Amino acid sequence: MTDIEATGSLFAANKTAKDLEQRVEESNAIGKSQIEDLEKLRVVRREDEEWDCEDLECEESDERVGNGETRASSRLIWPELRNQAAKEMKGSMSKREFYLSSAEALTKEIEGVNEEELRPLRSTKKSKLKQKIKLKNTHLQYRKNTPMDWNSATLLESALKELAATEKELEQVKEGSFQFMASMDIIRDKLKHVTGQTARLKKEKEESEIFIHSQLKASESHKQAGSNISGR
Repeated sequence: MTDIEATGSLFAANKTAKDLEQRVEESNAIGKSQIEDLEKLRVVRREDEEWDCEDLECEESDERVGNGETRASSRLIWPELRNQAAKEMKGSMSKREFYLSSAEALTKEIEGVNEEELRPLRSTKKSKLKQKIKLKNTHLQYRKNTPMDWNSATLLESALKELAATEKELEQVKEGSFQFMASMDIIRDKLKHVTGQTARLKKEKEESEIFIHSQLKASESHKQAGSNISGR
């Protein structure tokens, strides 16, 4: 592999690492949003369960104290709110589906960045630059030990500039390698977090589907009950 090809591969790998890091950040943001949505919907579920318990406890007392009409009105309003919450949960689930697919795609993509293949490229690039510096140093020593005319002095100055440029290039390669490795380490840590959230959301997705089905069914039952009460 040529110097140009090795440099290009390293540049592409570094760019991939940065892109992955940005996408992990975006996926994390989406994941946090979905978890917040789930927490809100859990509150709705708890309130719904409490309401159902109150229905059972208060039904007889309402009839005794004459609050049946007020209670019936409340029973008509609550199913609408619960139905709206179920619809919002469906929208939330759609967003979570996107998050889950993004996290899975990120996992596959980061696995595709083969670090073992990139290591030899970095090593080869650094070795060639070191060899180049060594040759230039040898050439400079020869120039210094040889009587110089004006042209020789110009050549020596040019060689010194080339040596400085090569040494700078070597430092850039070393720095680039370090940054790439650091980026990949950061991405791996973040991806572990994404994977954990993915597993959690998959489980909650299944629970949410069951919850939505039961809430829509309960909503229809309450509507029917409300219609029957209104018709009396």
